[in-house]
This record gives sequence, C-alpha cells and structure tokens, in this order.
Amino acid sequence: MFMSIKISVICALQERMIAYEQYMKNHILYVNAGWLAEISTFFLSVFFPDHSHSSEVILSSEILYEDVLELLRVVCYCPRKKPITVSNVAVVLQMAHYFGMQSVLESCRNFINHNVDTLSRTRLFQLTCALAQCDRHSPTMSLLIDKLSTIKEEELSALHFSEVPGDVVADVFATKIKRNQLKKRKWCCYF
Repeated sequence: MFMSIKISVICALQERMIAYEQYMKNHILYVNAGWLAEISTFFLSVFFPDHSHSSEVILSSEILYEDVLELLRVVCYCPRKKPITVSNVAVVLQMAHYFGMQSVLESCRNFINHNVDTLSRTRLFQLTCALAQCDRHSPTMSLLIDKLSTIKEEELSALHFSEVPGDVVADVFATKIKRNQLKKRKWCCYF
C-alpha cells in the first residue's frame, strides 16, 4: 500500500491554513498536519521532512485504512470523535505505536490499567498480544501477564499462544508457577 500526500492551501477566516489530504487505498483523509506532527514522530517526518532524519516514508502493507481512521477518530477533535474503549484499545495501541504517538500510547496504557479487572479472557489475551508487539517491557505488560497467570491452567492452555511471542508465554507460565509456589508456602506454615 502506498500513501501519497497532496498539499493544498485553504483560506479560512482570513488565515492561511495548510491542509493535507492523505490518500490511503482509494480513501482520502483530511488531517491537520501541524497538529498531527506535534503528537506523532511519523507525521512530523511526513509533513515536515526538514525536521526529520529520514526523507522517505513507507507505510507497511499491514496498515489498514479502517485502523488509521479509528486512530484519527480517537486523537482528533471531530464530529465522530471516539474515546478509547475496550473494543478499540488494541487497534489504537498498535496504530499509536506505529505512528510514534507517545501520548496516545500512554492513554492506552492508562485505560488498560484502569480496566484490567473488567476485561474478558479473550480481550485480555488480545491486549497482551498487541502490547507485546509495541511495549513489551512496560508495567502495563506486567499487569496483563499477572492477570493472565490467574486463569486456570485448562482455560489458559485453550488460548492461542501461537500468536504471542515466546517470551510472553514464558512470562505468563513463570508467573503462574511463582504464584502456585507462594500458595504452597503459605499453606505449608500451618502444618
């Protein structure tokens, strides 16, 4: 997938404003270039190449228009603005990492930290997979691993660990083993 950018000058309220059109898979996204460049290292290099070290911008073919649109609806002030929710946090997290939006990553981490107790096992697993790809050593990742380790072994083995990096799987089972050892020590003192 290729992304091309067309620059046009728009007069609005007697001020000149630069608007950018991003073409993604036959869709056009109108974005505020300056504002996106302030929160994203990726967009800074796209819209203002003088401020970046690389001159060529390449988007991965895995980046979907719908995912970029979801990210923009979370970060931009528009009529269809969305909050970070359980249903979109994994997509927003991955897109924010790809586009270098540290403030959005932090918002996603905070959302996960506040809602980890209400997440279903499936959603918990999906978030662990997403966070493992972009923020492997964060405290939020430790929290998710700790939460996954509380799941019964039968239910845990039914999850699709082939989609998760091996070190994350090892961490989940190591935490589960430590948790079981602590339980045994706790009960050992009474006999």
